[in-house]
Amino acid sequence: MKIFLFILPFLILSSISCSGSKEVNNVDVEVKILEVNAWLNLMPGFSPGSFHLSGEFAVYSDTNNVIMDVKLEEILVYSNDELLYDIKPVFKYSRNEPDYSLSPKNIEVYQFYNESELEIKEVLMANNLINVEIKFIVEDEEINLTIDDVEVTRAY
Repeated sequence: MKIFLFILPFLILSSISCSGSKEVNNVDVEVKILEVNAWLNLMPGFSPGSFHLSGEFAVYSDTNNVIMDVKLEEILVYSNDELLYDIKPVFKYSRNEPDYSLSPKNIEVYQFYNESELEIKEVLMANNLINVEIKFIVEDEEINLTIDDVEVTRAY
C-alpha cells in the first residue's frame, strides 16, 4: 500500500504531460506542457464566481539560440465534446535552462493564464474534468497539443 501511495503522484503527473515535435527552419523543436491548473473561484463575496486556467510549458530546441519566436495563440476548453471557452491567453517568458542531460538541447519555459475572469459554465458545476487544447506558433509553424481529463478544483 505504501508503494502505491508513493507512485500515485507520479502517475497523476505523467498523465498531464504531453508534447508535440516539429522541425522548424532545420531545427528540431518540441513543445511540452509542464503543468495545467483549472479552478472555479466560488469564494463568498466574489459572486457569481469565475473560471480560471493557468500553467506552464517548455520549448525544447537543439540550438543554442536564446529565444525563438514563440506564440501561444489560443486555448480551447471542452467538457466532453462541448466547447466551453475559447481563451486568448496571456503568456510570459519564465526562464531559460540548458538541459545538460539532453545536450545540446535548449529549454525555454513560459507561464500562461487567462487574464479576465470567465463566467462559470453550468456543466462545470456537475463535471470536474475538462479537456484542454492548446495552439502554439513556433517560428511560424503551428503545434497543437491536447491534455485530457484536467481536474477542475474549487476554491471556497
